[in-house]
Amino acid sequence: MNKTIKKFQTGFLTSIKPKRLFKTFAIIACLLIAGAFLTLGGNVIVRDGQLNVTSDFFVGTGVLFVDSAGSKVGIGTTGPDATLEVINGTNAGGFMVSSAAEANGDLFIVDEAGKVGIGTTSPTEKLSVNGNVSLNDTLYVTEAGNVGIGTTSPTSTLHVVGDANLTGGNLTVDGDITFTGELHGSVLINCPSDMVRVGGQGGYCIDRYEASDSGVTTAVDLNGDGDTNDAVLLGIEYICEDGSADGSGSGNESANCMAFNKAQSVYNQTPYVSITQAQAKASCLAAEKHLCTDYEWWIAAQGTPDYNTADPTNDAEECNIWSNSKPSEATWSVENQATKTGTAARCVSDHGAFDMVGNVWEWTADTAYWNMDYPVATTGTVYIKGREITGNQYIAGVDDYGIPNAWNAAGQTAFNNDYNWDGGVDGAYGISDIFSSGTGEGRPISAFIRGGSWGAGASAGVFALSLGGAPSHSDPAIGFRCCK
Repeated sequence: MNKTIKKFQTGFLTSIKPKRLFKTFAIIACLLIAGAFLTLGGNVIVRDGQLNVTSDFFVGTGVLFVDSAGSKVGIGTTGPDATLEVINGTNAGGFMVSSAAEANGDLFIVDEAGKVGIGTTSPTEKLSVNGNVSLNDTLYVTEAGNVGIGTTSPTSTLHVVGDANLTGGNLTVDGDITFTGELHGSVLINCPSDMVRVGGQGGYCIDRYEASDSGVTTAVDLNGDGDTNDAVLLGIEYICEDGSADGSGSGNESANCMAFNKAQSVYNQTPYVSITQAQAKASCLAAEKHLCTDYEWWIAAQGTPDYNTADPTNDAEECNIWSNSKPSEATWSVENQATKTGTAARCVSDHGAFDMVGNVWEWTADTAYWNMDYPVATTGTVYIKGREITGNQYIAGVDDYGIPNAWNAAGQTAFNNDYNWDGGVDGAYGISDIFSSGTGEGRPISAFIRGGSWGAGASAGVFALSLGGAPSHSDPAIGFRCCK
């Protein structure tokens, strides 16, 4: 034993012959177990069952290295730059912490590409986490992807409990925002790609193109009772919530509720026409929008070209307002009638909405009433917001809401020769359809229809208003568009 120990002291294992190496390690093991004291050349000390290395320590060539002076450990390197540095080199593998044998780094892993996984053995990004993440309960990310700030139970993609302050930047939202408290400061909400924005703070979105028929029947809960099985009186007509007609589909009673399809705002389509105001309302609701109010429509139409007083002989007109003619670049939808949506490329408003002058008339959500009971007398007057509308003349003035308040028998240049139709002494088209069914309000009603159509000529325009159709009227020259 003493002779063997001397060899350890003087030769640091180098004088031991290979055949005796196994016996030597066996002796070291015995000494460790027995708690003996052993010194190897001053560099390796075995005492009381412990192995103490007082200089640099190597295992293999760069497999494991301990820098005794710098207190650093290198795996795959003999020059670690940190307390622990792992370098793969040309070897496959990485670094992992596992919960059990063969678990392959299910707790923590760094693969050979440098990607870190927590809770996953196959990280796909620089950091991949499978499970919830909490930063001192201040920021919390659920496994489902919900982010909570100030809450550990986020119920939406971003859930904030407490105050939020955005300074020197913008918050962009593509979709709806619901406020349950007070709103301070300015908010500008982006519109979907099929719509254009009108106004800044407090503004709204309007369809870029006249509505076209998506061909999709979409059920809508029109009365808010949680189902889509009812026939709902929408204005003066019954609409089937499931979008499919019942009975005759005339809308005069619940058993005959009317059908509708989801509206869409798409370029180069045939306008959605020959539907009533109530059907247009339902179609917009199916698209998660609403039928534009008269004021929304009028504001959005501003800037649309509206100055031709005669049909240009070379089809140079910007908008489709002349019979048997169209803008040169536009595409017919129906020969000598409507063109396809947006193809009259120059017929665009300041806000970017197409065909708001001419092509097809457009329903809005507003109505006016007449001063007589049904059946209509030989004379009568239509009223809007309690104010008499003279009508059936050229517009010579409008109020702040775009509603005519002055008229003239001759066209007025200041209002681009636009005209106000009021339906004449017999009221509006379609009135008999309403009141013969007994669903009306006891007096004739006119709907606001805007813009003019392909045959209105110079009378069409951004100021043009027809009160000549009851809400139940339908016509191949009347379409609509939606807002939100």
